[in-house]
Amino acid sequence: MERGHGQPPGGTEARENRSTNGVVVPTTFAENGGGTRHPIGRRHSVALQGSIDTFALDDVLRLVAGASKSGRLTLRGTRGEGELVVRDGYVLGGSVTTDERVDEPHELVFELLRLDDGEFVFESIELDEFSDAEPADVALVLESAAVLLDEWREIEALVPSIDVLPAIVQA
Repeated sequence: MERGHGQPPGGTEARENRSTNGVVVPTTFAENGGGTRHPIGRRHSVALQGSIDTFALDDVLRLVAGASKSGRLTLRGTRGEGELVVRDGYVLGGSVTTDERVDEPHELVFELLRLDDGEFVFESIELDEFSDAEPADVALVLESAAVLLDEWREIEALVPSIDVLPAIVQA
């Protein structure tokens, strides 16, 4: 098989396509001897990745739900990290490092939405985790998380830092 123009020797081509909204779609390919091209190291999964600065987490979740995807969405930011497990476009569960007590889907998404920066990766893979979990509709999870986020922003407007201890002042 002939090498394509600009393709390095050995039959591999490496490049990264970055769309205008910051989502990175890996396009590293190898020829498998039969001329068929597949992503290196991932014959059955495709990662969607990017920055939440340019592609908001709620948009990523809507995209995954709209496509009825299954897999793991991982988000890493300076304040923490977390992951959501999704099956057929429904949230099953996950975890966050910001609050170990959180386990409900809308609470997990609330914690992830509070991250100001970070990178996300969605890997479309089959998972055995959370097999007993009740699937949660992404639209309802986002709606509930948005209510919590609005309430949290009201608290943040009144309390400048969680490190500040309130004191009762007698008039």
